[in-house]
Amino acid sequence: MMPLSKPALPAIPSGLLLINKPRGWRSFDVVRYFQHMTSMKKIGHSGTLDEAATGLMVLAFGKDTSSLSTLINYPKSYLFRMVLGSASDTLDTQGSKWTWSKVCLEDISEEHLKHCIKDKFTGTIDQIPPIFSCLKKDGKRLHEYARKGQDVSIEPRKITLHSLRLIALIKQSYYPQLVLEVHCSSGTYIRSLARDLGACFGLKSHLADLCRCSIGPFHFSQALPPRAIKSITELKQSLISSQGLS
Repeated sequence: MMPLSKPALPAIPSGLLLINKPRGWRSFDVVRYFQHMTSMKKIGHSGTLDEAATGLMVLAFGKDTSSLSTLINYPKSYLFRMVLGSASDTLDTQGSKWTWSKVCLEDISEEHLKHCIKDKFTGTIDQIPPIFSCLKKDGKRLHEYARKGQDVSIEPRKITLHSLRLIALIKQSYYPQLVLEVHCSSGTYIRSLARDLGACFGLKSHLADLCRCSIGPFHFSQALPPRAIKSITELKQSLISSQGLS
């Protein structure tokens, strides 16, 4: 008796998929979810989001993974909340070592921050990336040095802040908080931006929440959470073309 053959999976056309990554999912978890659904290995994405972050990821399937080099270099926009007066070794809420600084609410004003943004956070600037990152130095990722407690010099990198807008200054909390929206070049670290904005007030600070709103022409309002797509048929209906990317 001949063994029963497995039914053939429906063919997955090449294309792009806009995903709104939930909090608690790693970027790899999103890719793996669709690899398991489709049995495809050739699935990539347009840039990692930290596990605690939410927002837009653009997945590429099949031959359209070649478009990722273009997608990765697109400018991006983020909505983020930062806390003044406390900082961690990872520059966000995931750190294990924390430091604090005394906060004087009278010294914190919208006018001062807007002046600082105009003077120091507009156009092309130098930014020092976080040591807890995947950037490499001398063949090793920076987070490898950090986890071993090794000191390492981190060279600043050129980034471009196309716009940085204060949405809210919240003083009615244990530590004051800022909510901002930024439109920036690829390669910008929002954790580092939060650190440097805190320094405008002479304070330690950390990134508390982050949502990636857009990547080039794509916006997270167009995106679906991963589990909203439960079948290959639904996946095929959600794919969009990569034609016209440049």
